[in-house]
Parts: sequence; structure tokens; C-alpha cells
Amino acid sequence: MIRFPRLTALAIVLLLTTLAAAADRDADERTLREARVATDGPSLLEFFRKRTVGGADRDKIAALIKQLGDDSFDEREKASTDLIALGARAESFLRDAAEHSRDAEIKRRAEDCLGQLAKRSDPALLASAARVLGARKPDGAAEVLLAYLPDAPGELVADEVCSALAAVALKDGKADPALLKALEDKLPAKRAAAAVALCRAAAKEHLPAVRKLLQDRETAVRFRVAVALAFARDKEAVPALIDLLADLPQGQGYEAEEILRALAEEAAPDVPLGKEADERKKARAAWEKWWKKSGDKLDMARLADGVGAGRTLIIERSAAPGKTTEGRVMEVGRDGGVRWKIEGLQAPLDAQLLPGGRVLILESAGRRITERTTKGEIVWEKTLPVAAGVAGVPLAAQRLANGNTFVVTRTGVFEMDRDGKEVWNYRPTAGGSIYTGRKSRTGEVAIVTLAGTCVLLDAKGKEVSTFAACRPVASGGMDLLPNGNVLVPNYAQSKVVEFDAKGKVVWEANVERPGSAVRLPNGHTLVSCPIAKRVVELDRDGKEVWKCETEGRPYKAYRP
Repeated sequence: MIRFPRLTALAIVLLLTTLAAAADRDADERTLREARVATDGPSLLEFFRKRTVGGADRDKIAALIKQLGDDSFDEREKASTDLIALGARAESFLRDAAEHSRDAEIKRRAEDCLGQLAKRSDPALLASAARVLGARKPDGAAEVLLAYLPDAPGELVADEVCSALAAVALKDGKADPALLKALEDKLPAKRAAAAVALCRAAAKEHLPAVRKLLQDRETAVRFRVAVALAFARDKEAVPALIDLLADLPQGQGYEAEEILRALAEEAAPDVPLGKEADERKKARAAWEKWWKKSGDKLDMARLADGVGAGRTLIIERSAAPGKTTEGRVMEVGRDGGVRWKIEGLQAPLDAQLLPGGRVLILESAGRRITERTTKGEIVWEKTLPVAAGVAGVPLAAQRLANGNTFVVTRTGVFEMDRDGKEVWNYRPTAGGSIYTGRKSRTGEVAIVTLAGTCVLLDAKGKEVSTFAACRPVASGGMDLLPNGNVLVPNYAQSKVVEFDAKGKVVWEANVERPGSAVRLPNGHTLVSCPIAKRVVELDRDGKEVWKCETEGRPYKAYRP
């Protein structure tokens, strides 16, 4: 009989991680071979060089973009043809024109060109090439990747290029000179990417040079560097993130706030980051006060695996087979271990972590909403009367920044104050049963009906958009994103789908019978799978990067 050596738990984890990485690399190489792209280091370097725009090309492409708006139809047509012929090298310019040009004709033609190029450009192929190049680590990889980065078509590819840069950042323990030089590059994207790569590679001797970028003239660079330093456990990132709160775009502002809340935990200020300038300044002032009080004793290790990596909130509607209404709410760590749990709940359908270590829980069977400690002790309770203005089975509850509670029922949604008084309500004009709903930090509301119709409301409760999303049968919850898009779990078709405000599909991923889906600050998506009895985290490519097996059926899951 063949005997195998006994492995420690850590050795087993490392072995499984290595095998998983090898399997992913095999899949990437297979993708490249199918596209007839050689997978050796020198060939991949050439692959990216051919897709990098040089200085002369930049001037040429900029002139062609301007020509798209020429008075002459023939000149406009020629510019479109020439830009399409340039292929991937023109994509970033076209994308910028399509998104930001004030000339309607340039904007329209840029969109048309991108549509043509989309048939030839495959982000998945580019992402695979970046990952394999990062694994191969040929000489010159950092220089080639940095040169290509400004031309990366979209966030997915740009993120993979940054990850590859981190993989090749060090050689024999020393930082690649190309990365050190890029810290002072004139292009903001290169400065930020170099700093992030050095942080991820733990190049500690070069962190002083990275920290200088916390004073960069570009807000976007300061933000990316501050985030990277935070995850490198560098305390100097914290006051930088606080200072940025009032200046960042809305989505990045929320991401900075989430990082700060993950660090502060129960001590986080109970002041939300609002939409208006004065609200954002007020939030910044509250965080500055927290930093002055808590900075010296702050434990940066809380961000070791990412925001909320140790804190996933799971709602199990039924905790075990045969217990159809008795459920529980629990928090698990990155390893799936239970940090705390509240059991014996009557059909819990929603929960939310609140400041001060409290938990908001909605129990559908009892028609009640409670605030509890993590030991289950009730500190506040409201029973929802059947005679409420939008009577119906309660499906979701959400504590808002103003202290009110947003409630979703089968027949409508409403907001109640601390005393349980209804202060606002809405019923879909078309009637019908509601499946789920969500309210954004700035007051917008998204509702999805059982018929699969998505209704978007502005902050005043006025319908601004209605479209057919999908028919989500027996699912849990959706997410309303800061950019106005809606993330919906399509239970029947085993997909998670992101729609823009007009109903256009902008992203989707396959996942077995999803119950709920929320977008995380890092761009990943957290999905509950009640039938499979697990919660998974998907990256932007739809690839599973984390999972937690559950005893009961996870109805919803959140990452605080």
C-alpha cells in the first residue's frame, strides 16, 4: 500500500490554493491557444506591445476623433473607417469620446466604432493574457504592462494588468526599476498602478516613495494609493481616506467610507456620507474626530483580506431541514467560521448590521422588525400592522441614514420613523406583487415585481424608469448601485444580471439559483445560493473567488 505523508491544515490549504491557481492558469492558457495566441513570455510581451498606443499614434488618433465631427460627411466616414482599422489601439480614445464628448456626432460615431471593435476585441482574452504574463514573469514585463495600461479597454482588463504588475514587481527581492520610475510618470494611471503594485508586492523599502502620492495633484491617484496603502496596513492611508471623503465621486466616496467603517467597527461615527457637499463635509469632520481619538490604537490587520472579508452577514430563512419557518442570522469570517449567530427567528428575510454592534432583523412570520445585540437581546421592536398603508407580507427592511426604516412588502414599500409612524409610501402604478426592493443612500428606490418588472424612483418618489428585467422566482434580494444600475438575481435562469437605468444588460454572471446579489466595494459581487446552500463571491469576470458552505438555506447575504 502506498503511504502519503500527513499534511497540516495549513499545508492542505496551501496545496489546494496552488492546485486552484494551476487550474485557473491552465484555463487561461487554453483561452489563449484557442485564439491562436502563443503563451510563452516573449510572445505575450509582443501581444501587448501591438496593442499599445505610442506617442505618434496618440496624436493621430486624437486628430481622427476630432475628424468624426467634421462638416464633411466624407471626412467623417473616413475617420470612422480609419479608427476601426486601428483596432484595439483606438478603443480607449473612442470610449472617452463616447462618454465625454459634447459633440453629438462625435459621440454617436465613437459609439458606432466601439460597437464594430467589440466584435474583434475580447476582454476575457486580454485578461487571460495579463494573468499568464504575470505568471511567466519574463524580463521587461513591468515596462510593457505599464506602457499598455492606459489603453486597457475597461476596468476588468485594467485590474488584471495591475494584478500582473504586482506579480512582476519584485525580482530577487528588488523592485523593478520601471515601477519606481512610473511613480513619477506624467500619466495618472501609471503613477497609481505602480504604487498599487508595489503595495501589493509588499515592497516595504519603497513605501515612503508611494506615500508621496498621497499628495498627488490628481484625486483619483490619491484615492487608489490610499486604498492600496490601507490594505498594506499602513496607517498613513487612514487620514488620507478621511480627507478624500468630501472630494471623491459618489461611488469612490462610499468605497472609502466602507474601508473606514471596516477599520472602526463599532466605533464608527453614526454620520452617513451624504450626497450634498455640506453633508460630505460633515461626515469628514466626524471621521476626523474619530481618527484623533482612535488613531493611535487602530488595528490595521482588520483589512488583511479586504473590506468586510472577516464579516459576511448571512440570513437563513430556515436553519435546518424540516424547520420551514425557524431561521437564523449569523456572521461568518473569511474561513467560514461563525463569529456569532441569533437563532430561533421566525422566517427571517432580512438583516442589517447597525452602528454600536446592533443588528436590524425582519421576521416575516411575526411581521416584526427588531434591533438586537449580537447575543440576540432585543433593544427595539416594531410589529407591522396589517392595516398599514401598504399592507402586505413584509419582505425586506433597511435602516436609513436619517434613522427611519425602509420596508418592502408584497403590495408596496414605505418608510416609517422610529415610533413606527408611516412617513412615506409607494405602490406600483401597474399593481401586482412585489418581489424585492432597495433604497439608495441618496433616496432613490428600485423595486422588482414577481412579474419581472423593474421600477426606478427618484429621491422624491417619482417613477423615472420602468423596464422588463427578468422573472425572479422564489429569490431574496437585489442591489441598487451608486451609478443607478440595478443588480438582480435571476433565480429561474441561474444568473445574476446588472441592468442600467434603461434596462440594458451591462453585466451578467452564471451562478446556481441565486437568491440575492449585492455589489461589494471592490467591484466583486456577493451572491447567496439557497438551493446549493452556500454564499459565493464573484469577481468582475464572474469567477468564484470565495465561498462559504451553510447548514441551512442562505436567503440573503451582505458584506458590511
